Amino acid sequence: MWKMSSQEDLVVMDVMESSIERPHIGQKRFFSGKKGEHTLKTQVIIHQKTTAIICLAHGKGRIHDFRLFKSSGIRFGELLKVIADKGYQGISKIHQLSETPIKKPFM
Repeated sequence: MWKMSSQEDLVVMDVMESSIERPHIGQKRFFSGKKGEHTLKTQVIIHQKTTAIICLAHGKGRIHDFRLFKSSGIRFGELLKVIADKGYQGISKIHQLSETPIKKPFM
């Protein structure tokens, strides 16, 4: 049986926001409530061992992280482990070997 190496088959996914000048038309699409300004989002997928950038995807500041992932069309192999932040909570339904932090339930 083939044993999966934890570092060789691991990718890390995250989104970062970059501020932009306020657009004259369509401001609402670029406004990020989290940052309180107009932004562009960039999704980065990095191979952990080699630190090589596997993929970049871009979107307007208002788009949710998981929606940006789904619209980018990225598919991972079955034996590739994916680590992502809380913005990717539904990824375990799409890819079995994915890990995200568990959200704390409201009381």
